Amino acid sequence: ICRDLINKFFVFKTSKNSKGIQVVDSIEVHCPIWAFVEIISFGEFVKLYDFYYQEQKPLKVSLKPILSLRNACAHNNCLINNLRSGQTHPGLVVATFVSKIKSISKAVRNKYLKVRPIFEFVNLLIVYEEVVSSDVKNNRYKELKSLINERMRKHSEYYENQQLLTASYKFIKKIVDFLA
Repeated sequence: ICRDLINKFFVFKTSKNSKGIQVVDSIEVHCPIWAFVEIISFGEFVKLYDFYYQEQKPLKVSLKPILSLRNACAHNNCLINNLRSGQTHPGLVVATFVSKIKSISKAVRNKYLKVRPIFEFVNLLIVYEEVVSSDVKNNRYKELKSLINERMRKHSEYYENQQLLTASYKFIKKIVDFLA
């Protein structure tokens, strides 16, 4: 699909150099923004978003934590190996969002929002909550709730003595239960 979009909206003028290798001399661009967003990477999308909304960002949350989470997942980084507190300093938007969940105390909120993977995941949920349509969101939240309540609970006895892991799970579960 990317190749089709590129071929449709970009015209490459080429020639052969002295070694007989084809090189691009110029590019004509007739690309609407929706097609451009389909072609670029998520990292480039974040740069485009920051450029377009230089002063006031409507999402109120930086996409950089989401990019960081996406990259960690894409490169198979072990997120549960990185559950130490104190790696991030959540802003007002994230803290305010989690403060709406009455079952999470301020002390617990302050502790777990400083855990990088949890902070990034909460950022993802905040942006998702703002930009995704209700129908899609409701279906995906059902899937997320199933993941949290069923799949992650499978063989929970393996982890029952891992206090940091189980406490982090409970924190995330409270957030998912609040949204779903």
